[in-house]
Amino acid sequence: MNMPAPEKLTRGRVGTWLSQRVEAFSHIARHPLYWVGAREMAGVSVGLTAWSFMTGVAMIKSGMSLTEAVLMSVLVYAGSAQLAVIPLIAVGAPLWVILATAFCVNLRFVVFSLHLREYFMFLPKAKRLYLGYFTGDVTYVLFTSRFPKPAQTDTQRRAQMAYLWGGNITNWGFWQVMSLLGIFVGNAFPTRWGLEFAGTLALLGMVCSLATTRLRALSAVVAGAAAMAVYGLPYRLNIVAAIAMAVAACMLLESRGRGPTPSCPGLLPTRIFMAETDGWTLLAILCLTVVSVVTRSFFFISERPWKLPNWAQRGLQYAPIAALMAVITPDIFMLNGQLTVPWRDARVLAAIVAALFYFWRRQSSLAMLGTIAVGMAVYLPLRLGLGW
Repeated sequence: MNMPAPEKLTRGRVGTWLSQRVEAFSHIARHPLYWVGAREMAGVSVGLTAWSFMTGVAMIKSGMSLTEAVLMSVLVYAGSAQLAVIPLIAVGAPLWVILATAFCVNLRFVVFSLHLREYFMFLPKAKRLYLGYFTGDVTYVLFTSRFPKPAQTDTQRRAQMAYLWGGNITNWGFWQVMSLLGIFVGNAFPTRWGLEFAGTLALLGMVCSLATTRLRALSAVVAGAAAMAVYGLPYRLNIVAAIAMAVAACMLLESRGRGPTPSCPGLLPTRIFMAETDGWTLLAILCLTVVSVVTRSFFFISERPWKLPNWAQRGLQYAPIAALMAVITPDIFMLNGQLTVPWRDARVLAAIVAALFYFWRRQSSLAMLGTIAVGMAVYLPLRLGLGW
């Protein structure tokens, strides 16, 4: 009796799996709310295009090979975390520092996963993981705004999942197209333009968006100051130290009753362009992908109900803004490990103007895009015209 070759068995299984995924997607896409989610996400994705484009530029300008940059874009899929770890990868920081920084930046997704747990727990674990992985900041906000409560019936669940997948796929598509465009055209821009600073401005916009309370703003200030004060620590440990000091300071003030207790519902360092793909960088990208999956699915990985300790809930709201500020502050105020003259530094002036613009237009869906555009409009003339 002839047995089918192992290669044919494998191909048959893969083909069956793919056909099942296509059938499942077509079933979701036929639901009217799928296109509602796609349309609403497309309406706000315009503001994300500049951010994703400049993330692609920042990756390729940092010295990553095309393979590394493309893999990071497609697999990690976390703009703020990518921008935060690019300079760490560029200078060869220890892997644990890179992962700790990305985890802290992504802690907001842990909070999101706690809120989304009741929406997703009817799904098998594998589907929960990849649905959580694809759910970003904006899709989370749109989804929970349209559906304030989890579904109670199968019909309601199908409607919610159709809407969420419409937004997720649209968001992922916009992000990847513009990020890949930035990767492939990034080297066409002269290095002296310093376009990678747009990545720092994007992170600055994220910092401004997170500074919604006095203690969060204080967390950013403490982290920025600490990151510069201990900049001389090896392996970029100043970032980890700054996050710890900022979170500790804010939690101490909370415990003394000076702030509300939360509820839980650049220049980038450059290196020589690498024509070869670096195995260590590929390992970092794979580990960062795991960080993306774990943080976005944190509270619905396990079937068992569990609650985040109160002290962790308190600290969660301060760590992301502290991590971002610890990364960008030295890129704005320091050069070669030394403080610069602020009024003669294009980065400092551009950052100040960009931050002011964000707070002026923070209610606009184009606030992030405007922050990057206005900051670069100040930065480029001063850099290229005056050499600042």
